[in-house]
Amino acid sequence: MLYALIAWIVSAICVGVVARKTRRIRAIELPSVGSLVARVQRLVRASDPAFRARVRSELDELSLEIDRETALHTELPRALGRIVLGAGTGLALFAFLQSANRADLTAPLASFVGGVVGALLIAQIGRLASARARHVRAHWSDTVARAWARLSGESPHSDEA
Repeated sequence: MLYALIAWIVSAICVGVVARKTRRIRAIELPSVGSLVARVQRLVRASDPAFRARVRSELDELSLEIDRETALHTELPRALGRIVLGAGTGLALFAFLQSANRADLTAPLASFVGGVVGALLIAQIGRLASARARHVRAHWSDTVARAWARLSGESPHSDEA
């Protein structure tokens, strides 16, 4: 039963890590167009000769920062889900090979179930995090486009064909 206990502990730790990390995605600010325009205007002065290029650069940098932040929250659950499922499966195999009575599958099944339960919980948390990440990216993309339109005087979707 030691292997089963280890499998459940690994699952609990990985679920805890994923839950804690994905809480951060809820804390990502969803700014209004006005606040984003003000933020960029604080960084770039209108008297700057390369105003438009600097504004575009600042907006692109903010978009990339959000993409990096949200990507972490979607990749981490996938990786830890695989780790938990692999650990549960491997520990189940060890438990089976070390059991004196091959007919008693209690320890191997407990190990495997520990990995499967952990992987399922992580997958659910990952789905919720992915949905939130999509929402955050869509909001930021739309807000950046509207901020660019306001700062440059162009249509927010003029470059789309």
